[in-house]
Amino acid sequence: GFSTEDITIGTVGNKSYIYYKHLGCYYYNSADGFLYAAPTPALTTSSILGITSAFGYLVAYSTTGSFWSSLLDPLDFTPSSVTGAGGGNVTDIDGLIQFVAPHATGFIIYSKANAVAATYTGNRQYPFQFKEIYSSRGGIALDLLAYEANAESQYLYTTGGMQAITNKKAELIIPEVTDFLAGKLIEDFDVSVNRFTYKKVDTIRKKVKLIASRYLIISYGETSFTHALIFDIALQKLGKIVHSHTDVFEFISLQAEVAKESICFLAESGEVSYVDLTNTDALGILIINKVQATNSKFMTLHKVSADDQYSGTLYDLPSLSDNILKDKVLGTSASNNSWWIPNTAKAHNLVIQGSFSLDLVTLTYSVA
Repeated sequence: GFSTEDITIGTVGNKSYIYYKHLGCYYYNSADGFLYAAPTPALTTSSILGITSAFGYLVAYSTTGSFWSSLLDPLDFTPSSVTGAGGGNVTDIDGLIQFVAPHATGFIIYSKANAVAATYTGNRQYPFQFKEIYSSRGGIALDLLAYEANAESQYLYTTGGMQAITNKKAELIIPEVTDFLAGKLIEDFDVSVNRFTYKKVDTIRKKVKLIASRYLIISYGETSFTHALIFDIALQKLGKIVHSHTDVFEFISLQAEVAKESICFLAESGEVSYVDLTNTDALGILIINKVQATNSKFMTLHKVSADDQYSGTLYDLPSLSDNILKDKVLGTSASNNSWWIPNTAKAHNLVIQGSFSLDLVTLTYSVA
């Protein structure tokens, strides 16, 4: 069998080519449903890791170099100033090449220590200009790279943490996610006892996907993907879904009126689940943690109001001293989307459980 990292794809002239690492190139014939060999005689098949495509070129790569095809025939890699085919070693790369991904300006080459941008020049004899990407770190695995071919940034979980990478520079993003995953703790909230639970693991398996150029989804789990962190790039907000899956992908259908609804999870059984913003039976949990009026005085909570649709329950997990939670205090419905919850404590941990879409939560309180 093959890992998904053994298979790469490049599309040229409305035809997709599939490369099996060290074995060769194939194309899929949709008419009869078969894979057919697509020979590339100028390449040493055993040394080629994979392929991608950029600006009409099919691009192949080995551990040390990259090679681009003729503009006339995407399977012709014989160097020629007439056809435009060429390639060679990548001088700016630091270490062995791990994988290559298409970019809006050409393609990006990743090693274990840095990344190099191949920017399209329009010159047939020298179609790509290679330059190391400032501040880039190494790529660990292709599954940890999220990109769309026409997007400015690619997102990679590197040896230095999560980075947003363009063809010019790389910068660290959401460092709290890097720290969380590096801690090797699987965290859940147990609604039966109203407490967080933690499982220490030796390694956390990870995979990164980009959906609709907006949602960066980091799947993780111990041996399989059981959780997914969802980072909204536009709003810079982070959430989490607990759902067993093998992959995340973007699916556009009649139900997907907004980008978030095109997030789909593929289960091991083949079942597909998608984000449904209208589902009122969902078991969502929002925790507003450690609400305090002052550090030295107790706070009496009176009322909690939400500004948007909500169904479910709201309760308070009060704390009378640092980090020691007492039994929950359930709120009583006061009116539409608001609750009476009179309770005095040093700190209040509000838990909203059910189905909700909230932008603002307002608290009415007094200093005890």
